[in-house]
Amino acid sequence: MAVLRKLLCVAAPLCAGGRAGITNPLLSSTIKSIYLPQARSALFPVPRRSCSSVPQAPQIQIHRLQGASSDFEDDPVVILLGWAGCREKHLAKYSHIYKKKGCIVISYTAPWEDIFLISLCTTRSLHGTAKKLLDLLFDIGIEEHPIVFHVFSNGGCMLYRYIIELQYDRGATRYRKLNVVGTIFDSGPGDKNFQGGIRALHSILRPSNNPFIKIFATVTFVFVALIRFMLYPASKFWSLSLYDSLKQDPSRWPQLYLYSKSDKVISYKDIENMIRARKQLRVWVESVDFDTSQHVNHFREFPEKYSIRVLSFLKHCIGQSTGTGRSGKKHLPM
Repeated sequence: MAVLRKLLCVAAPLCAGGRAGITNPLLSSTIKSIYLPQARSALFPVPRRSCSSVPQAPQIQIHRLQGASSDFEDDPVVILLGWAGCREKHLAKYSHIYKKKGCIVISYTAPWEDIFLISLCTTRSLHGTAKKLLDLLFDIGIEEHPIVFHVFSNGGCMLYRYIIELQYDRGATRYRKLNVVGTIFDSGPGDKNFQGGIRALHSILRPSNNPFIKIFATVTFVFVALIRFMLYPASKFWSLSLYDSLKQDPSRWPQLYLYSKSDKVISYKDIENMIRARKQLRVWVESVDFDTSQHVNHFREFPEKYSIRVLSFLKHCIGQSTGTGRSGKKHLPM
């Protein structure tokens, strides 16, 4: 019950199965209510945003499987950053891989508008979300646990970029205390792939029956992409593209890249170029080419192989962390 007690420290008293307002000032602008069902997951609905607030998002969720015994000396924290248009039910299967091994799992997906319709407004929004996601780790008291990010497509990479920037911001020393031990990239990151972006946007808009929304979103995306492409030769001197910023990512913890040569949204060549760039910086890198699976479909088509590789990587990262003396015995009792 330790996780629940720590969560209750940042919330007003709850009635059984009820909701209450967040009292912690760090979270009050992001999280309006907290729900603690019997399965020990906490759902954090995010309010609608203006340009200066945190974005509307499906939910930040914290899970720990009841009765699961940890396979690790410490209770690892795995943070899933979903792809654009991803729903919680899509991330649930990935969450289960880690929960059954005793991990604490946090999942979050940024709104698709913030991914495809990039502007100063959405950049601030993603930066604010990254900050509050990291603050949440401190409020729950799990910042010293080994932390692994599992990042999906460019949608997850966009939020991950700002998480890294915060950790290496000289003015935000608080975040350097986080015990991040590794990152897994699934189907990303990709470089300027205009055709792949259109495909991804259409897949997100497919459930909509409103043709105006589809046309407006597509035209806006094309316009924004063209403007950014034309301005990038000059703008890169003060703001790198997502792809270039991750190439130069100052972190040096291990990375695992999961991709496929059949991916029609993000080119495998972009991912292989990224792998080479990170290795040149002496980052320990693993990669798996699933060859035939489509974008963010590797687990669906190869569930056993996928699970084995991510859990093996998780164990390696935690072993490396223990070897450097950063990790101690950190368990959250059931």
